[in-house]
Amino acid sequence: MQDSNQAFLNSLAGQLRDRSEDKKLIDSIGWIEKNFYVPEPRDPLTGAVLPSGPIQLVEHQKLIVREALSKDDKGMFKYVTVLYSAPKKSGKTAIAAAVSMYLAETHTNMGHIYCLANDGKGAEDRQFGAIRKCLTLHKKLGGPLAHLKITANSLIYDNNTQHEAIPCDPSGEAGAEPDFTFWSEMWGFSEKQKHKERLWTELTLPPTKYGRSIRWVESYAGFQGESRILENLYNLGVHDGVPHPILNTEMGLPVYVNEEAQLFCYWDHVARMPWQDDAYYKSEAKALDPQEFARVHKNEWQRPVTKYIEDVWWTKCSDTTLEPLEEITIPPFYYAHTPLLRSNNEYAAQREAVVHIEERLSHMSMDEINQRRLTENEALRQKKRLMQPAVMAIDASTDFDASAVLLVTRHPAYPETHIAVRRVAVFYPPINLVHMVERTIREWYLKYNLIWIAYDPYQMIHLRQTLEDQLEVPFFTFNQGAGRAVADKKLLDMIVAQQVLYHPDEAVTPGIAELSQHLKNAGKKQAGQTGLRIVKESRAPNDAAVALSMAVTECMRLILS
Repeated sequence: MQDSNQAFLNSLAGQLRDRSEDKKLIDSIGWIEKNFYVPEPRDPLTGAVLPSGPIQLVEHQKLIVREALSKDDKGMFKYVTVLYSAPKKSGKTAIAAAVSMYLAETHTNMGHIYCLANDGKGAEDRQFGAIRKCLTLHKKLGGPLAHLKITANSLIYDNNTQHEAIPCDPSGEAGAEPDFTFWSEMWGFSEKQKHKERLWTELTLPPTKYGRSIRWVESYAGFQGESRILENLYNLGVHDGVPHPILNTEMGLPVYVNEEAQLFCYWDHVARMPWQDDAYYKSEAKALDPQEFARVHKNEWQRPVTKYIEDVWWTKCSDTTLEPLEEITIPPFYYAHTPLLRSNNEYAAQREAVVHIEERLSHMSMDEINQRRLTENEALRQKKRLMQPAVMAIDASTDFDASAVLLVTRHPAYPETHIAVRRVAVFYPPINLVHMVERTIREWYLKYNLIWIAYDPYQMIHLRQTLEDQLEVPFFTFNQGAGRAVADKKLLDMIVAQQVLYHPDEAVTPGIAELSQHLKNAGKKQAGQTGLRIVKESRAPNDAAVALSMAVTECMRLILS
């Protein structure tokens, strides 16, 4: 295998050196720099923005594209698969769009070219979006392609080749025979989304077009064990392939070739474009999670689940100036009226008064009891009016997970920007929702000025229905999909910025030690382009961290005065 690779590379090196004399081999660059228009071309040396018009490629881009599209002595493409991977904002999408238009104009007749992304909308917005902008500029500037007509997701060339952005639907593409396919954001074709992996299979290049077809993949790095298609291509190139003798060995570009797989792999970790300067990366390093910064800006593979926060970040959120949250001693009527509360420590001190009220209630009619309850509730409301509003969040379970109930307020000293953690209760299996979670909700409702309850609906539907009719506080169903992805990212950002504060003393913030442990246990996983999810990094519980995420988001969203 090694000898075969070496012979192949020696041949490749000779062909590359002689390339300047073969005009057909540089047609790709000449066509692209003449016909692919962009709104803001950049000077390839200085990065300065130029007037709208043809793209100007940087030298290393020209070398890579030329070799990726090179042909053998029989006029067949040397590479069936091209993997073009570089840090974010390296021009990957523009290159792919430009190459796809070049091939449509020069290498097909009544053919089909497909653009695909992480989802159908992504295909239209990314590569095909760049093509739409290109043709819009041709019409505006009187360019040679101004006559071509394009829709939101389709373009037909003079040679009747159809260029389409298509959705991730493998059933709709069964039996397709594309001339070229262009794949964007391949990192998002994850192991958990089998339909995307099937689409890759359905759109494999047909044997009838072998040597005349290419699949072009552009993406930055993904997640080990999840982005399986991209990871397989990466391993075929970087680990199983060999360095390109000219581009890699002599020119220092990270280009690898795998003759057996007919794979061309450019996998770069270096920001080579003139606009990718230090100021940009310093700004991005502050805005992004370190794992995501390494993935998108250094093009480094990441584990799908990593530690949610660094211990030192949470330690820095300690605030010993925070006073205990004001609370009300539960009036004895409620212990008499709701026996569930009697496991509360305060009950013993009021037992005699409770027994006395119980005796009186036993001689009252239902109307009289209801009137007494309304009177007690009004007195309670008046006491709470001057207390700081609090938000509760509940992550409840009855099987193998813990349940957590958590209370937060705005921070008294920084109410516009900071949250104060006030109380945490965690229950471990086996869990009786009534005797543990419901009792805690009722107790905290009576003791604090509770104005909002956010909850995960999975195990809470019946309990919510029971309590919502009895407690004068709204319950909010917290979306555990997109809502959590935003909330978990927001919590992380606020912890890093030291905007979620707590007193480390259990006497001031009951349950804070368990919350701290759950945050240490928590892992994180990317969710979409900008979100992330708190997930289990091990079997250790993290439910209080999830409750904190919901509570912080809702407390910041609500206007609390």
